[in-house]
Parts: sequence; structure tokens; C-alpha cells
Amino acid sequence: MRWRSHPGRRRPADPELDAEIRAEIDAHVALRTGDNVRRGLAPDDARREALGRFGDQDRVRDASARIRRRARSRRRTWGIDLRQAWTSLRRAPAVLAAGIAVATVGLSAAFAVARVGDALLVRAPAGLRDPAALRSVLDSPDGAHPVMMQAAVVRGLESALPRLGVFAWSHRDVQVIHAGGRTTAVASLVTGGYFGTLGTRASAGRLLTPADDGGAVAVAVVSRHLAGTLAASPGAAVGRDLMINGRAFVVVGVAERGFRGIEAGHPVDVWLPLGIEPDISKPSTFPDGTVVRGFLHTPGIGWLRGGFRLPPGATDTAVADELTTVMRPLGAHGATDDRRALVTRDPWISPWSGDRDQLVAPFRALGWAMALSLVLTAACLGSLFAGRLSGRRHELGVRLALGAERARLVRAAAAEVVLVTTAGAIVAAPVASLLIAFAGDLRLASDVTVAGAGATVDARALGILLGFTVAVTAAALVAPLVWLRRVAHVTSAGSNRVARGGVGFRRALMAAQVGAGCVLLAGALLLTRTLTAILDQPPGYERDRVAFAEIDPTGAGLAAGEVAGVIDRALGVRAGAGVEVAVATQLPLSGSDTLFVAGEDSPETRPFPMWVTRIGGPYFDVLGLPIVAGRAFTPADANRRVVIVSEPLVEAYWPGQPALGRVLRIGGPDGDRYEIVGVVPGLRDLGLTARPVPRLYLPIDPTAESVAVLARAPAAGMPPPAQALAVAVSGLDARLVVTRSGALADLVMATIAQRRIARLLTTALGAGALVMIAIGVWGLSHSSVRRRWREFGIRHALGAGRAGVARLALTDAFVVAGAGGAIGLAGAWQFGHVLRGLLFGVTPADPVTLATAVAAVTAAALAGAALPARRAVAIDPAELLRED
Repeated sequence: MRWRSHPGRRRPADPELDAEIRAEIDAHVALRTGDNVRRGLAPDDARREALGRFGDQDRVRDASARIRRRARSRRRTWGIDLRQAWTSLRRAPAVLAAGIAVATVGLSAAFAVARVGDALLVRAPAGLRDPAALRSVLDSPDGAHPVMMQAAVVRGLESALPRLGVFAWSHRDVQVIHAGGRTTAVASLVTGGYFGTLGTRASAGRLLTPADDGGAVAVAVVSRHLAGTLAASPGAAVGRDLMINGRAFVVVGVAERGFRGIEAGHPVDVWLPLGIEPDISKPSTFPDGTVVRGFLHTPGIGWLRGGFRLPPGATDTAVADELTTVMRPLGAHGATDDRRALVTRDPWISPWSGDRDQLVAPFRALGWAMALSLVLTAACLGSLFAGRLSGRRHELGVRLALGAERARLVRAAAAEVVLVTTAGAIVAAPVASLLIAFAGDLRLASDVTVAGAGATVDARALGILLGFTVAVTAAALVAPLVWLRRVAHVTSAGSNRVARGGVGFRRALMAAQVGAGCVLLAGALLLTRTLTAILDQPPGYERDRVAFAEIDPTGAGLAAGEVAGVIDRALGVRAGAGVEVAVATQLPLSGSDTLFVAGEDSPETRPFPMWVTRIGGPYFDVLGLPIVAGRAFTPADANRRVVIVSEPLVEAYWPGQPALGRVLRIGGPDGDRYEIVGVVPGLRDLGLTARPVPRLYLPIDPTAESVAVLARAPAAGMPPPAQALAVAVSGLDARLVVTRSGALADLVMATIAQRRIARLLTTALGAGALVMIAIGVWGLSHSSVRRRWREFGIRHALGAGRAGVARLALTDAFVVAGAGGAIGLAGAWQFGHVLRGLLFGVTPADPVTLATAVAAVTAAALAGAALPARRAVAIDPAELLRED
């Protein structure tokens, strides 16, 4: 057997393979010679030019032989393909950077949404053992609608069915004082079987047991998060003292890393025995005068969520029947035939449909945006790499002529896409974390923030990212593979020209991409206009000048006399020069207490629940509320039955009539008589999109359970003195914790948090879409211009102006922008209906929004085509004529 030389090694020659390669090379040179003759060269010159263009035939033969041999070992060629793809992409840094940028933008936004949605709506919290066997149980007097469990019912289930490991819990905001400072935290009051049934372990110390549930010993378990503020290590936190709502506790254990309770979206930092609940609760007075502290010993009050672990082999239906049998004679609901125990899976998901609807609503819009982001990413990458293949048509033709199999070309194209999407996914993981951190304080529901979702990067989250990456890679490969199918076969007697088709497919792909970008931009613009319209609604007070700091004196264990002293000192706090200070029991937009009120001499005498706020100091001056009629409270009014009302209340009882001097009966038709001494404008306490509600104001008294201290900036344009106010209020009493502070503008923004999240994501994706569109159209126009180089040279030579050539070079951009704009209009209209629940002051088919979105994506498409068009116009005609 003959041996042929090969750089670096020797291989046995294959005469059959050598003859085949030689014939194909000769055919290629002959076809090139024919092309040169048709261009006007002499036969000898034509062949000489063809041979020179072809290069060293020995090297080509060796390369072709290697390619064909490697094709017989597909597994080996994948590694070679990836290395060659990386080498090829390094020679095209613009394509590499553009591809990674596109993949990063699309994957990071989708990954951020998926992580938060998975944490809130799908996955079990960290620290649970065998979560599939955990169940939630609630009481139902009518057998259909769930209600919270009463403590007596839970105790009965625990004792009657010990094999189920029944447990119960309830969340509560508490004030925590420790050696390192003061803070507020979410505490979970739990029965003794809570940790044992969940299977959670301790990082240090021990967890709560049934022996702790009697309430005799004040012990607590803290999370790793809170333990980090108590000591340098979890073990050092054990034995530390905590003051919780005025009661001393000892830390006996630290929960395992990652465990923050069983309810998704409500991270817990402190776990307390259920029996201790009365000691950290506020006293409540019943209509008959009975004073009760806490819910544990309040008859007929359900306030606990229950759970258990399903035994092996048991069914939900059978266990529900057992629970029902035990439950019926217990508690205040009575042993009716309709009463049942309602058992549901996934106890970490709220069983209340209203809570679920609050979460599902924003994720419905975010899910659409996520899907559009992935489609947009795949379309842009597909167009980019299809354009790259089109620009390498001669290289592909030579490789096919030299024996490269079509499958090898497919693998080479796939390797480039895989490398780019993998790099984009690697960058997308930290970018998604930054997006979640940026949106951390935004609320997905009334009491669920993005930060509270507990979205973590673990194997499950990385699996989601991997799934998105695989899906985007597969979709992005469609366009390059369709183009490769159109590459003409090279045979010994065939043409050496690679098919130049596929332009129509790429135009359609880019049009779909422009349409998707138009949809995202339209959604972002609709939400932006919505937020503008909402913020333009006057709330009724000067939100930008007022700061607040809330305290909970009774929750901190202060007696009534001590609360009165705190209120007096609060009215004298110094939050800055010229700053006015007032106090109130409730802040605007934060809910309110209600009292049954009836109006004397009114067409409507039935008592209705009215919102009430108890105030002290220059409250109306601080809020910027003018006195429409009458006067404000004076110190002498503390011992008088007087009331100030809002204009909506006056319209409800005495429409079109003066209200001063009229009488309201507070407490019902036979309640105490209060004289109206003032009227003020109404406030939008149900949100800026709602009408002002009827409200009445009473002087503050020492029985106030919570107090909000308000301070007004001395001049317009000055920032509200939030920090100074919080510091001053925290010094009123060593037992007090500032539970919440900030500016009233923060409360306004909290009411539109869902809209802000949706706008944040759609705006980010819309901006990314413009970049993707520009990159994709650049790739399409670049390959189109390169393909028509010779045509442009002829037109230049025949006297065509630069403007005419530029119009021809922009043809693809015009086609894509027109078709994509039409698709985008239809999609944006549909997406607007998806967002309908979030819109205010604008319709889903708002013409200004749609026109702006279409104009933006059209401008992006034309910007992407500008550089190729400029190159086509600027190159010398003689040079263009020499291009093939």
C-alpha cells in the first residue's frame, strides 16, 4: 500500500478516494474556467485565473480526504465542529457579540419571570421533606367554601389522628428588639407538630416540639437570615434573648438554610409556640364589653391554617372523610351534615381564590411577554446565522465540492448557534438575578413582593434555564437549516453555484420578529400611559411633601397611659426646621377602621359602615387638605363629641345641602350623637383609580392600637423628611419599633406595583427587541447587499445615482418593516386585551400607542439596514464589477 505525506503524520493512501477528489477538483476548475470565458477572458487566461483562484491543489486534496474520513466518525467530528465553530466565530466578532447580546437579553428576561413564577406558583419551599405527601386542610361549614381553622378544632384533630401529624400555623407581623438593634419581622405561630411533620432540620440548637406548645416557656426558633443579625454563626445565636411585642423570648434553635416557612411569598424569620399567642397580641373589646387578648381563647374565631402528611397507601378522599368525622362535633360551626374538611395539595399555595387570582393576573401578562421574548430571540438568532451562511456561500460550495457531507455542514452551523446561545445563557443567569433584585420591592400581590418570592438559583432553576436555552437553540436553527437545504448539490458534472434562495423565508422570519417587537413595545407604551394617567389622578393630599413613620405601641406591650404619653411626645418630635408634625391612626391608602354611622335628618337613616381616622395635631395642614367648611379640631374637642367629615360622606347623607351643625349617630341609630364641625375634601383611599370614599375624622385617644406620625416638608420641591422623622420617632420609647416609614408617594406607588412590574419587563424586552430587530435586519440586508454586489456595480456603471442604489439596498428593510408592522398591529391589539385588567385611561387599541410602536420598530429596521446600504453606495463601481 502506498503512503502519502501529511503534515505531522502519515496515512495510507486510498486510490479510489484520490481519484474521486481529483475528478471533482478538475470539474470545479473547468466550471470556473467556463465562467471566466463568458466574462470575456481568453481560454488560457481563464484557466490560469481559475487555477490561481483555486489555490494549492495538494493541500485541498489532503483537506478533502480528512473531511471524508472524519465524516465516518460522527462522534469525533462534533468536537472538531465545535472547535472550528469557535475559530470561525472569533473571525467574525460582530456576529459573535450580536448573537450573545441577543441571547442574553431574551433568556435573562424569560428566566427572571420563570424563576419568580416557579417560586410562587409551583415549587415547594426549601427545607421540606417529601413535599408531595404534604396536604393542607381547612374547615368548611357548607362543604364548599374554606374558612380558617379554630384552635379547638386543631387540638381535637391532633389528639384524634396522631398518625397524620396534624399541624397548624398563622402568620403575624411582630416587633423584635435584640442586642443588635430593633426591627420588624414576620412570625409564624405554630403547633408542636409543625417542624416534625414538615421534616425540617435545625442548623443549630433544636426546633419547637409539642412540649413547647403549652405556652409556659417563651422560646423561639429563628431563620438563618435573622440569626445572621444576632450572631456571627448560627450556633452563637442559640441562647440569645429577644424582645417580641414586649415579651421576652429565648432563641432555642435556628432553622436550616433556606427554610423561611411553608407559605410561598411570605418569608418567616421567627417561629413561636402557638400557646404564647395571647402574650404577644393586642387586647380586643367585644360589643358586650368583654376584653380578650388574642385569638387563642376567643370562642368561634378561626385564624389558623392546618396541614398534615398523607400516610403511604392512603387517599385524599379517605383522609378527608376521617378529618370530617372528627371535626364535626368540634368548634363553633356545629355538627351539620354539610360541614366538611377540605383537603388540598400543595399547602404552600394559598387556598383562597382571591389570593391566587392576584398572583395569576400579573403572571398572565408576564407569561405572554416571556413567550414573545423567547420567540423574538430565536427569530433574531435564526436570521443572524442564516445571513452568516449566505455570506459564506462560496466557502460552503467548495466544501461540498471537496466531499463534505451535507450533515457535516448542518453540524457546523448548529455548533455556532449552540456556542452563542450557551454563552448567552451563562451571562443570562446573573443578569436575571439583577433584574429580580432591581424589582425586589415591587408587589406582585397585596402582600407578596418580588423579593419575598424566594426565587433561588439552584439545580431546578438552572434546569429551567437549560430548557429555555435548548428551545431557543432549536428554534434558531430552523432558519439556517432551511437555507442549507437550498444549497445545490455539487456533482462532477453539475454546477458549482450554491443556491441563492431563501431570501423570502428570511424576510418572513424577520417580519415575524418585527411584529413580536412591535407587540412588546405596544404593551410597554400602554402600561406607561396607564401609569401616567393613574399618577395624574389627584389623591386628595400632597403626597410628595409628606413623610410618615408608623409605630405600634399596644403591640409593643405599652399600657393605655403610656400610649397617651407616646402620642403627646410624637406631636413634639423634631424632624427638621419648619417641619409640621401630626399623628393619625391610619395612613391614606392603607385601609382603615370602620364604624357604623347613621345621619339624623337625612333621607337615608340606615347605619352604614364608614371609614374613620382618629387624628391629632395639624393633620389637615400636614396633608395639605383645605377645610372646605367649618373648622379643624382644637384641644378643647378632646372632651366633646364632634366630628369632621369628607365631602363624599356629605353627598351620601345630605346631597347638595350644608353639613355643618348636623348630627351623625356613630354606632348605629341609637349610637352616640356627634356634631359635624368641619368638612374636608375626600381622599382616594381605595387607590388612585377609584373614587374618593366617605370618611369621618375623630380626635385621637389613648386607646389607639397603632399610630402614624406624619411630617410635612417646609417648602414645595423639598424632599419629605422621612429619615429624620424615622430617627426621631424611634427615640420616643426604647420598646418601640418603627414598623414602616417613608414618603406618602411610596404608598401611592405601591398601589400600582403590578403595573410597574409589567411595564418594567415589557419596557426592557421592548428595548431589547429594538436592538434585536436592528441586528437581525442588519444580517438580512448585509447578505442581500453582498449577493447583489455585481448588480450594484452594473447600475453604478450605467449611471444610476447613489439614492437609487440606496433604495435598492434598503428593499429588504422596507419589506420587513411593512409586513412586520402589519403583524405587530394585530398582535398588539390582542396583547392589549390581555393587559386590559392593568390598563387605565387608555384603550387596548389606542391609535397613538400603536402608531408609536410601529414607528419605533420601523426605525430600528431601517437603522439595521443603514450600514449595508451605505457600503453599497460608497464602494467604487469598478470594485463592485470585479465582485462575483
